[in-house]
Amino acid sequence: MLRKQEQAPFTHFLADEAGRVVLELYHHTKAVLPDYARLDPLSLHIAFTAVDVAKERQRLLDAGAAPAGDIVTTETGDVMTFVRDPWNVTIQFVKRVRPLS
Repeated sequence: MLRKQEQAPFTHFLADEAGRVVLELYHHTKAVLPDYARLDPLSLHIAFTAVDVAKERQRLLDAGAAPAGDIVTTETGDVMTFVRDPWNVTIQFVKRVRPLS
């Protein structure tokens, strides 16, 4: 976490290890917050590749995320997991056998 604001608009800036990719999460009090908790993680999620899925999952859990499933290995060998951020938006970490790029 690069920075967070504990009062409205409750902004959190998350970054990759190099600090180059930044994701800003916030809830402005003027906007209605969707009920993300009711959405299946497969309906809407933000996905990140990870070298160590378990390590990244634990890093976010330690920072306040909630688990949204276990770590699983797909039939193709990809390893993935889902967690929910403080607003229940689902975040996926995945280590693919064959990278997308």
